[in-house]
Amino acid sequence: MSSLESKTVLVTGGAGPDMGRLIVTMCLDAGAHVIAVDASEKNLESLAADRPDVIAVHADISQPAEVDRAVAAGPGPVDVLFNHAGISEKIGVVDEVDDADWDRVMNVNLRAPFLFSKRVLPSMVERGGGIIVNTASVSGLRGARGGAAYTASKFGVVGLTLHIAATYGSRGIRCNAVAPGGMGSKPDPNKRVNHFTDRGLELLSRDRGKPDTAPAEQVASVAYFLATDAAQRLNGAVIPVDGGWIAY
Repeated sequence: MSSLESKTVLVTGGAGPDMGRLIVTMCLDAGAHVIAVDASEKNLESLAADRPDVIAVHADISQPAEVDRAVAAGPGPVDVLFNHAGISEKIGVVDEVDDADWDRVMNVNLRAPFLFSKRVLPSMVERGGGIIVNTASVSGLRGARGGAAYTASKFGVVGLTLHIAATYGSRGIRCNAVAPGGMGSKPDPNKRVNHFTDRGLELLSRDRGKPDTAPAEQVASVAYFLATDAAQRLNGAVIPVDGGWIAY
């Protein structure tokens, strides 16, 4: 795989203790200039302490002015954009979703990727190329895998990915997505937790017997691959990184 040396890379959700930070680390190790954008000042401070070579930006990624500031924080135009940041509401069905939770999830999961993509695409077009990698989810490929807001937002991310690939591919821009089937510890569908409603737990219980969730490193490695020349024939691909979960 080719190096990202000297390229400007921006990663949203780049300071969290998950694949965002892993992507940041991989790109820094490849010699890239990396802008890590995150809503958590504490996580950004921790990242900067570990990697003083990172460009750490604290921002509300749902706000256009904050997005403008983040995009301008690097040494040059963004060559590679990782729209990774994402949140979930309490996992439940449509009539259980609070209006405010719906808006919050949509702002982070779908509005932000749109805002960042909108701002980096003109310079990518002008320079004849660029790469966008979105973090979708198997929830964006199936209707009963997550909460209503999260599911709808990830279907939107898939649609945005395909639209950018179809409309900017001829201009040298590749846009792909990874669709994790979950990362870290797999929740116990028999255990009552505050993040799930009863009907949300019923949805989750359908995962019994399916592959376990993946370590974040395994998902991050696929996202990183999509930013390299080894993936140059991939455009508009939404790759499930789920151990075959979606095949069941």
